Amino acid sequence: MNVEKFNISVFGTILGIGGVALASAQFLPLLTFALAYLLTALFVLFTALFLVRIFMFPREVVKEIQNPIPGNFYALQPISAIILSILYRKLFPSPVDVALLAYGSIAILGLAVYLPYHFFANTNIEFSQLHGG
Repeated sequence: MNVEKFNISVFGTILGIGGVALASAQFLPLLTFALAYLLTALFVLFTALFLVRIFMFPREVVKEIQNPIPGNFYALQPISAIILSILYRKLFPSPVDVALLAYGSIAILGLAVYLPYHFFANTNIEFSQLHGG
């Protein structure tokens, strides 16, 4: 895998599978536990690749986050942390779920302030390019 081309949107996998895990908690608890472990492994792997990309290719990351389309996907990483936090709280409450919730909340708040400001203050971006997707 080429770290330079690592796409932030892979964190959407954690959101989708995390939703299935949360929905299945009441009826299929073994599936929920299995998915929780899978999601934890994916989150750690994707976050490690994400951090390596940030440190090895900072210019590409800055260029990408300043683009109105891929830049909006950077919120997927902290949202994934919140999904895991909710799943952990349901399955095995511990300080880890509180830490993930705190991290995710702070990071999303920062992105919720920075991204709209950057996109609306940047006069090189067309209005048709501004959307949440």
